[in-house]
Amino acid sequence: AWLAGGQTSMEAIETNRASLAKQLEVEYSAIPLAQVLQTLADDTQVPIALNVQELELIGVDPDTEITLSAAGSLREILRRIIEPLDLAYMVTESAIEITSQDHANESPNLRFYDLSYVLPNSANALAVISAIESTVDPNSWLNAGGTSVITLVGSMMIVSAPDTTHQKIEVVLLNIPMMNLF
Repeated sequence: AWLAGGQTSMEAIETNRASLAKQLEVEYSAIPLAQVLQTLADDTQVPIALNVQELELIGVDPDTEITLSAAGSLREILRRIIEPLDLAYMVTESAIEITSQDHANESPNLRFYDLSYVLPNSANALAVISAIESTVDPNSWLNAGGTSVITLVGSMMIVSAPDTTHQKIEVVLLNIPMMNLF
């Protein structure tokens, strides 16, 4: 039963994560943050939840006016809206949650990366981990005093980190096969 529950949870999270790639165009002129997020959710059919408690703790008003004209992925649109407010997003089973940077960092997501897709063998797996830890949010890793962790089990790299860190790891892993270094 625990396997089925874990599988269901993982599938729901991955569905919400994949939705961040949806492309859209937006035009907001002095629209309250909460309304902008609801409009994005309606337009993309992606549940977006605003963690009002966390926003209150850091002094961000859900009625903060947003002005933005942009086209791109939902991920990029959200980044451009929330980063200036020192906010972050977390991908959960039920929604993409907009929250404080601290809350996102304290609530990492666990993801699994099969390195056999990017490396011919596991001989250089530790070099990949070292490269990630030194280039992707270097201060966020446990060995640098942060909370993010990478563990290797066979060819499987297991990472516990905030969603924004996972996004950067994906970019690194996508580029490794093109380097022809290994």
